[in-house]
Amino acid sequence: MKKFYILTTLLFTVNLLATAQTAPGIQWQKCLGGSLNELTASVKQTYDSGYIVAGSSYSNDGDVTDNHNLFGNQFFDYWIVKLNNSGIIQWQKSLGGNLDDVAQDIEQTSDSGYIVVGRTNSFDGDVSGNHDPTGQFSDYWVVKISDSGSIEWTKTLGGSSDDVGYSIAQTSDGGYIVAGTGYSTDGDATGNHGLGDYWIIKLNSSGVIEWQKSFGGSSYEEVPSIKQTSDDGYIIAGRSQSNDGDVSGNHGGYDYWIVKINSTGTIQWQKSFGGSADDYATSVEQTSDDGYVVAGFSNSNDGDVTNSFGSYDYWIVKISSTGTIQWQKSFGGSSGEYYPTIKQTSDAGYIVAGSAFSNDGDVSGNHGGNGDSWIVKLNGDGIIQWQKCLGGSSGDGASSIGLTTDNGYIIAGGSGSNDDDVSGNHGGGDYWIVKLEPDALLPVSLINFSGEVNGKQNLLHWSTASEHNNTGFGVQRSNDGYSFNKVGFVNTKAANGNSDLKLNYDFSDIGFASTNYYRLKQIDKDGKFTYSNIVVLKDNNIPANAGISLYPNPVKNTLNIKIAAVNNENVTLLITNVFGKTMLAKSTFAGNGDTIIQLDVSQLAAGTYFLKIINTNEGENKMIKFIKQ
Repeated sequence: MKKFYILTTLLFTVNLLATAQTAPGIQWQKCLGGSLNELTASVKQTYDSGYIVAGSSYSNDGDVTDNHNLFGNQFFDYWIVKLNNSGIIQWQKSLGGNLDDVAQDIEQTSDSGYIVVGRTNSFDGDVSGNHDPTGQFSDYWVVKISDSGSIEWTKTLGGSSDDVGYSIAQTSDGGYIVAGTGYSTDGDATGNHGLGDYWIIKLNSSGVIEWQKSFGGSSYEEVPSIKQTSDDGYIIAGRSQSNDGDVSGNHGGYDYWIVKINSTGTIQWQKSFGGSADDYATSVEQTSDDGYVVAGFSNSNDGDVTNSFGSYDYWIVKISSTGTIQWQKSFGGSSGEYYPTIKQTSDAGYIVAGSAFSNDGDVSGNHGGNGDSWIVKLNGDGIIQWQKCLGGSSGDGASSIGLTTDNGYIIAGGSGSNDDDVSGNHGGGDYWIVKLEPDALLPVSLINFSGEVNGKQNLLHWSTASEHNNTGFGVQRSNDGYSFNKVGFVNTKAANGNSDLKLNYDFSDIGFASTNYYRLKQIDKDGKFTYSNIVVLKDNNIPANAGISLYPNPVKNTLNIKIAAVNNENVTLLITNVFGKTMLAKSTFAGNGDTIIQLDVSQLAAGTYFLKIINTNEGENKMIKFIKQ
């Protein structure tokens, strides 16, 4: 097994002398764990430019404390680790009970906390309500924690058989969608088709079930990945051995089974992809063209699958919005590649991470026959731009990859190595977190970015070591670290956009909140861009909602917005959901002094929203969260 972690810093370098075909180097790596075993599942960059990592541990030493194992029994707890942007542990939490608790996925929520899903066999400690009090069978276990790791609520979901949660995401209404494999036909579960089904559960913001659906046939289905789509429905990817019930078109053995459902869980379409051997989908993403890309691994070389290298390969399938294959590619070597995850990148290509045992075909640089993390960068047509093996002489493999704001990558997985790329192993298998340098896109080396509060102004400062073909820097601000808006632009000081001298920049902005988040958008002359890490400035003298107030909050029909001390200004009011999608917009004129503007929000669905106030002369003044009942 293998594990990974991730970090970023306010001091960073974007090296753009490399070509687009050169794999980025390791910026830093960290082993996290204790003397026993840790299993890493998921890593995400956080709003403060740090990282959150979820997996499981049965250690109780080293980096790990407060494991719930009794009498030295080796059972897993959820182990959640928050890292700063340099990979230093800020806090860590062991969550669980007397038996196995295995975390599979984590996501930061709109309130800066976190939501985690996995499975539990426990019935004490942090766990309550397990549907099998003997501990023989597992339930989904959903845990909502605060930004400091304190439990806010937990839910066990399942029945009297095994139910295993694999994937979770916050939805546009502030609730959650959960996917996994369900075997139960009682308790919370209904409609099982036989053996294991895709079991999809929609929760509200407090973890209460709004609806649940079982999808499948008379044989086995297993689902590791679900994402909300732009139409507020969901795309689901996993594997199926059935060819009846909800499933049609199976090619033999296990196939990728892709299911598109609407916002209430009704199937809109389903597709089976594969060949006569086994094909396992492990990750799905909606793409910028409203289609989807699916990653998994395949042992087939017929049907939909071509150009297999032997054994299992990464198999990447790009499909349209209605599930038609647009292209498919096999990547790997003669010894087998497994469990890839995939993300679309800013250049409309893709980054893929999993495990490789080969050292031929597409794979080079493997550190030994026990498996490496294998990272592959593809362009939009599925052509390899670069590939990189990461690891040591023991077993290593990636379980999760994410994009970072400096145009680099964060990788989480497991490692039993303590040589080559890996150092600091605590014994057994550790979480192994790797931060890769920025991909080669933009010709600027930014060496620092900082700021301070001075009276009513927020002062920002940054320096570059070199600039080539640089246009300048957009300055963006947020009051939640999630949704950013432009507040200014600073032209490059370099002659013709080119300089090998250190150049210093300053920018001042009026802070409209007690906490302001800033980042830079550096723009190249050909229109390419990248983001800096985030600077957080706090002014304890400013109340959290100074300048703007909303009432009532929560609101049912009419939202009253009070804007203090305006001066004959044109303002635009935007209401967005938690994904940044604009749901309502209104432009109006605000006179002198305090102004109250009313918005009819009766047509909005219940959920969490953000109000953005945009002044046409000065940019966005404020963003405030509110709840629609």
